[in-house]
Amino acid sequence: MMISSNSKKSWDYLLRFLSPSVLVLCIAYLCWNLPTLPEIIPIHFNGSGKPDGWGSKHTLWFLPALLTGLHGLFHWLLKHPDRFNYPVKVTPVNQTYLANLTRRFMRFLLLIITIGLTGILLHILQTLPTGNSDLPAIWLILLIGGPSISVIAYLILAGKKI
Repeated sequence: MMISSNSKKSWDYLLRFLSPSVLVLCIAYLCWNLPTLPEIIPIHFNGSGKPDGWGSKHTLWFLPALLTGLHGLFHWLLKHPDRFNYPVKVTPVNQTYLANLTRRFMRFLLLIITIGLTGILLHILQTLPTGNSDLPAIWLILLIGGPSISVIAYLILAGKKI
């Protein structure tokens, strides 16, 4: 069953635009700051936010590479809504609603992940000169709580009677 709809809500455009913009800014900021970083930097943090892993400054490219791959995967999935595994039975009555809801959910989820991982990268880049590289808990909360709350909200909305 082919599911398609062209919702033109302004926040759909905002969600579509924000995540790639944050990714581009993340890459640009890393390019700008990479030459000034020390060769060895903290690259992993424990649950308290204290650095417990060290590595080359070039390992920072992992986060933008991961985000680029996720953007590519999500872009492909958004082009093929008929491949989604919907949590409810798709009927002619609800297929447009589910397709639009799922697109918004995926764009919002990608935005949360992009902001969270970019925030971690920016925190590392900004705190290296000061030597205080403890990672604030807000980034962990955003990366775990944000997607969890989004999934719960999506499941509730997907099950809503139309």
